[in-house]
Amino acid sequence: STAVAVAAGLAWLKWSRSLKVEELPHEWMFTALAHSRKDIVLKGDPDMSWNEVHPRFGTPLHSIGAAGICLKVEGHPTYDWTLESAACIKDLFSLFEFALQRGADPNVVCPRTCTGSIKFVVKDIYDLEEPVAGRSPISLWLPPSQRGA
Repeated sequence: STAVAVAAGLAWLKWSRSLKVEELPHEWMFTALAHSRKDIVLKGDPDMSWNEVHPRFGTPLHSIGAAGICLKVEGHPTYDWTLESAACIKDLFSLFEFALQRGADPNVVCPRTCTGSIKFVVKDIYDLEEPVAGRSPISLWLPPSQRGA
């Protein structure tokens, strides 16, 4: 139910804030994006620059899924996403759409000083970790086969 999800999200947010002092005014938003917490991001919708750069995560578009994206497939030899993975993908697309609607620019290059990365795993099939430093969200999220040299 929605009330339970909101309460859980607020409890998680309170816990994550207790770990360390906020480095930026919108640290909580970068953390929520990193953990793909669509519920917190959509309800929080702060008045912030959606091209602001976090020292670890990069811009909000770089931040989406930065805590790790782990998906599962089923049905050998023709694979299909599990219901949970399909829901995760839908939430990721919603977060990208939300950020873009608020002015996030997918062409902004993350400073080389950013320390974060995106870890993308399809269980038992694919495991990739890409640093965000020196990359735009577009170059980060394009499949490796579509990237230029």
